Amino acid sequence: MGCGTSHNAAAHEPMNSNAAIATTMPSTKQQETVKSTQSTSQKSSGNCCTAKLKTFFLIKYHSYFLATINVLITCHQNEKNVADRLRSQLIGLKFNCYTLTDTTPSSIVARANLVRWSDVFISLISRSYQRAFCCMETINYAKDIRKPIVVILGESNFQPYGALGAISAGAVHTMLLDDDGTSENVVTQLSNIISNQKIKKNSKNVTDPAKMEANNDKVNLIHGETQCTILICTVDDGAAVAQLVYDDFISNNLN
Repeated sequence: MGCGTSHNAAAHEPMNSNAAIATTMPSTKQQETVKSTQSTSQKSSGNCCTAKLKTFFLIKYHSYFLATINVLITCHQNEKNVADRLRSQLIGLKFNCYTLTDTTPSSIVARANLVRWSDVFISLISRSYQRAFCCMETINYAKDIRKPIVVILGESNFQPYGALGAISAGAVHTMLLDDDGTSENVVTQLSNIISNQKIKKNSKNVTDPAKMEANNDKVNLIHGETQCTILICTVDDGAAVAQLVYDDFISNNLN
């Protein structure tokens, strides 16, 4: 038997370049499938981003409207019982609520902080309110820092005049207490008015009132580390008290 070299017949066949290209290039249908897949992928990615963006804004939207509204009720001490009933009812409706009278709190720092803390400023006005310097000082400050002011007339036969009359005229709402005082109708109206206000939350120079109450004897009049000079003004009758204040400041290394 003779041994001859074995050759593969296919090795001697000429290569068809077109055939090689045909096997490496996808068909038109394949190209369309690839494009469709890419397009679907891009759309899916775009939809995902859009969904995430919508979710983000929805969270922001709900956070904005679900944030608890801070309400400050101011009055003369003669109307404090009415103000306290209003406060209790508004707290029951999930509002944060504090009352401020012409005597409480006594610290001007705490009083100013309460006005800044509030989102809506409710003023229960009366003749006594108009005559009290502290009451007028408070409502003027609320006006100056552009708080939404709701005026409640505590006396049916009282018409505010002067500065109080002007502020009342520019209030977001003015209402009269009915014969039942803080009836369900009054509270419902107040709740709707408060909820419809455009709330601008601002934490600048605002301290939680609860913390100020807990540290009422340790109110820091100076914010930060900036040095400042304190001037104590008085008349002859107040010289003794001024000296006590001065001595206390000096003992705390204040100039």
